Amino acid sequence: MKNLKMISQNFVQSTWIYQLDFAKRSNQLITTFEKNRKDTIQFYSIVNLNCCKRLYEIRINLLYSIKLSYDENLIIIGGSDSIDLFKNKQAVWQKTQSIELPNCYAKDLDINQESSILITLSEESKKIFILNQSGFKWEIVQEIKNKDFGRKLCFITNESFVVTFQFNGILFYQFNTTDLKFQMTKQILIQKYSLEECKFLKFIQSQQLLLLQYGCYCNFIQFKDKELNTVEYKCNIEQGSIRLVQISDDGNYLVTVNRDNQLDLRRQTYPNFNFNLVHSFPQINQPTGMVTNHDASILVLTYKGQFQVLKKDCQQFNVIQITDLQDLNCSCLYFMKNSNQFIIGSIDDEITIWLWNSIEQQYKQQTKIIGPSFFIIMNPIEDLLIFAKDRYLTFWEKKQDGFSMVQILRKSEYVHSQLSINESGTKLCAVQYDCSIVIIIQEVNWKLKRKWMFHSKIKTDAIGIQSALLTETKLLIKQKNISLLDLYELNNDNNLLIKIKQTQLIQNIVDDQIQFLQSLFHKIMM
Repeated sequence: MKNLKMISQNFVQSTWIYQLDFAKRSNQLITTFEKNRKDTIQFYSIVNLNCCKRLYEIRINLLYSIKLSYDENLIIIGGSDSIDLFKNKQAVWQKTQSIELPNCYAKDLDINQESSILITLSEESKKIFILNQSGFKWEIVQEIKNKDFGRKLCFITNESFVVTFQFNGILFYQFNTTDLKFQMTKQILIQKYSLEECKFLKFIQSQQLLLLQYGCYCNFIQFKDKELNTVEYKCNIEQGSIRLVQISDDGNYLVTVNRDNQLDLRRQTYPNFNFNLVHSFPQINQPTGMVTNHDASILVLTYKGQFQVLKKDCQQFNVIQITDLQDLNCSCLYFMKNSNQFIIGSIDDEITIWLWNSIEQQYKQQTKIIGPSFFIIMNPIEDLLIFAKDRYLTFWEKKQDGFSMVQILRKSEYVHSQLSINESGTKLCAVQYDCSIVIIIQEVNWKLKRKWMFHSKIKTDAIGIQSALLTETKLLIKQKNISLLDLYELNNDNNLLIKIKQTQLIQNIVDDQIQFLQSLFHKIMM
């Protein structure tokens, strides 16, 4: 087997890169980092197999989260007290909306595949916010209150999502067509091991969860049935050695970085569920972040002041680009599903979108957005960007000349750094510090303008760590300190979230400060 070969490198001076993502449609790399104490998102285009070209960057004030919509036409940035939305207008991302989150910061957010629902959570306020689009504006339509701190949330279907909490709980939420609100339908408990915060939804989709213990990934669990009633442990990875991990959307490839900074590519074998090592590549420096595109064929590693792009060829990775990020500190990353573009957000209030340039065979920065982001999500058609940070959700719509901010939502409570949006892209949920879940919906006014507004809010038994919309009406939430996953369903008649199911993961095992790692859940429920 051939060794991995570095073919491109970019340096970023005095920069912390927080998130990388990839846009499949436009071959862009998006990175979020910190520069001069401000959040920055940079956009790179993959020109050829040898280089990645920086296109432009966006500066955001206190960036917490960033999300790219599925159609890659919308970038959602969560910042302090607001969510900013950027739309792609003529290959430039322009801010189209900013949604206020009073006294909250959007620690995490997500948008559904239909770009009809946007969800975000606030760790400080223990709330989840659900947003729908009204006309061309997004509005918060629901708030869900939790008793515990939420960490991550993500959509499973257009009307359901999951939320994970600070320790060992996972809650499922489903949209209730009767009261038109998300309701908890299931709860799953995980004990002994921790669940970290990296692409939670990917593992849930394939009925798997990747666990960690004492700060390192050490084990897998696999659900024995689609109802998530029982689980079994199966793993062939050296315990306590993995620091960074990414998994492909289909669950077939696992990319890990161990404590010795060695990059390993593993492929899952059936039916024994083991990931067998197919290639290893030693790293000289310690990477600070990692992200892959949908099939793990392109890998982006971030270091202090730079990022590297690696491409998989014949079951091995080759470095095709190294890019300097010029003193920007990455705070969040997002890889577009429908194009080879990725978004980088930074605490320097700059968000950049990186696009693959087929002529130069490298990623070039395409768009620069100024705005806050600690978390980024996009709606499924990817024409809406939602940035979450502190108390703000910022909405950006994709225009002909790039993304433009269309709305800012601000809450009095802090929103957690993870949002989840349903498949239709009309509902957004978020966990807040005040033990609640907030649903934000998008409505269309008489001028045919879309607007996000707070729709409803529900109180939960614990502060959530992570959540995800599984369908248009179902929401999954993982709680803290208890090994439960709660599934909620949104009643369309009264717009309330009702808990419909609770699942316990592991029983009679001593709790060991459980946190959340990754999940994906498209087919596991229902």
